[in-house]
Amino acid sequence: MAAWRVITPRGGTAANGLELMTTLHPPTRAVRDEETGNGTSGHNPGSLGTEPMDPAPPEARPEHSVAQGWKGGFLKEEAYEWVRPVDLLTGDEAALPYAVGLDLNTAFLAAAARLTVGLSAPRTISTPPEGA
Repeated sequence: MAAWRVITPRGGTAANGLELMTTLHPPTRAVRDEETGNGTSGHNPGSLGTEPMDPAPPEARPEHSVAQGWKGGFLKEEAYEWVRPVDLLTGDEAALPYAVGLDLNTAFLAAAARLTVGLSAPRTISTPPEGA
């Protein structure tokens, strides 16, 4: 009955986070067409929207068009990294089809509770606002 709400993991934490944000706050909502009186699909304010956005230069891969000429360095972050050397896996472990990562301290959940998420294209700011 509620199986349509199940999110299939796709890739890393960023892809899962994007999928979760889109699921919790869809890009479109039902709006009334004033001319016909019928319902139609419209932009959902505060959502990521339906149009693709380019990443900020430090978040893009170096070969991405927005990163061409960028000299400020690039982010390399992936929260889930395999920390156990592969040569230490037993034969039985290596034969298993999946690996499962658990956030035992719920660090991601705690961080997400107070996370401000940007929902627009990136902007370049040369002087941060006071108090930031």
